[in-house]
Amino acid sequence: MNAYLYKLISSRPDFVGNMTQQERKFMQEHGLYWRGLVEKGTAITFGLVLDARGPWDVAIFKAEDERAARSIVENNPAMKG
Repeated sequence: MNAYLYKLISSRPDFVGNMTQQERKFMQEHGLYWRGLVEKGTAITFGLVLDARGPWDVAIFKAEDERAARSIVENNPAMKG
């Protein structure tokens, strides 16, 4: 298994405080998705980074190879939304 770092950059600096209803729904699904991966042992950790330049999410996870890692990222509800 290889370890990967995933950085999801918010679409705008005020995203956390001013999400639309639809964005909030996607972010709730995003959190559930990564929590599920932590519970399965695929993800090591994930969370929100409150950077002064704008918030972003980080996840550290394990995957067999780059193709499997891309699949995990592409199945993230925040990416689909």
